[in-house]
Amino acid sequence: MLLLQDVPQVGIDRFQRVFGVTEHGLSGLTTGSAIFLSMACAQSANCDMRFANCVTPLRENRAAEDGAVAEAGRWPWSVDGGRQSSHSIDAISIEDDASRILPMGRTGTIGTSFKGVRCMSRRQFLKTSLIAPLVPALSLERAFAQAPGYPNRPLFVVVPWPAGGGTDVTTRAVAEALSHELGQPVQVENKAGANGAIGLSQVARGAADGYTLATATADTHSINPHLRSDLPYDAVGGFTPLIVYATTYWAWMARPDFPANNMTELMALAKQKPGSITYASWGIGSTAHIAGALLESAGGVQFNHIPFAGSAPASTAIQGGHVDLLPLSRASAEKLRKAGKVKVLATSAPTRSSTMLPDVPTLAQQGLAGAEAGSWYGISIRSGTPEPIRQRLAEALGKVVRSPDVMAKINAVGMDPTSLQGAELDDFLRAQYERYGAVIRQKQIKVAS
Repeated sequence: MLLLQDVPQVGIDRFQRVFGVTEHGLSGLTTGSAIFLSMACAQSANCDMRFANCVTPLRENRAAEDGAVAEAGRWPWSVDGGRQSSHSIDAISIEDDASRILPMGRTGTIGTSFKGVRCMSRRQFLKTSLIAPLVPALSLERAFAQAPGYPNRPLFVVVPWPAGGGTDVTTRAVAEALSHELGQPVQVENKAGANGAIGLSQVARGAADGYTLATATADTHSINPHLRSDLPYDAVGGFTPLIVYATTYWAWMARPDFPANNMTELMALAKQKPGSITYASWGIGSTAHIAGALLESAGGVQFNHIPFAGSAPASTAIQGGHVDLLPLSRASAEKLRKAGKVKVLATSAPTRSSTMLPDVPTLAQQGLAGAEAGSWYGISIRSGTPEPIRQRLAEALGKVVRSPDVMAKINAVGMDPTSLQGAELDDFLRAQYERYGAVIRQKQIKVAS
């Protein structure tokens, strides 16, 4: 029988913990466990696997005998949604040609039948255990092998924006705290360009080993996928989000001599002169551009969008009176208002802030619910990173982001600290993706390839 010492490169304690294996052999294993152990057994010179249960019953249909996935996403050896047969079978011995991978049902014979449930022959069991369904089990074992020593070298966080901005500053605060938590340096690399696409594509091409992380934002993951058909990374399937550590909402500013003083007056003016009121953004498809599109939709009006090469020139334009409106962070808007450079008509946050522009009503309070806009900031890794490593990073990030020091640094740049993880994070990102996608399609916003 397969004894624990026959399993190559797998510790006894780990097997006992994960699969419930004892010195008495293998008993009552799940299908996935049996598949994994059969592969380990195949690498042993003398191995005789004995099971108390028939873990590999075949479906009575052609699809199962051809090795295809059965209906409802079940694999060929699952019965009644994966429940095992209670009938015992003889020992399954490893055959000489065990290493050959052949489709089930092409050669050999069907094994013993019990009350209508047929079990694979010994050869078929081994061959089937070596095909595609083995991949998750092998990945699991690799993960267990890697996780205990992780991390054992420096980590990198790619920021897809220039150094010195709010995204960069907050990422560095998180990275510094994460370094202390993990016991390894966490270095920040700025790879700006193409609205974040250059940096994200670099991470997407890298190894899924947990040593290269990415700062993800609304631009890179909620907006870009809807704007470009040639996006060089898969925003949905290519990354695994670990946390959203901050959010920010825009304040709608107007030049000081603009005739409207609130959103009600602005909407009335825009309806009188469709397309005559200008608003600036830091580029086509930017969060500021999308904020303007959301405001147009909520108010049933049309503005004239003027894109600039960044938020700095856009801010200069409104201070000089060259454009009428600009959505910018509440912290920036507050500074400009104090300097007499602009007036603030509304904030796009869901609720009024008690610290930033507390006297300014929200869009919803002025009859424009649904026009709320801003950005979010988080940390992601490449999809396919071993689960224990993902869990280690997520736990560490959750801890450091909730620390008073990191929260204070996030607040200092006018962002709202948060710590979205798990199901709450998934729901948030899905809602953001769908919301921005809807307005981009409605307004037919496109970025030239």
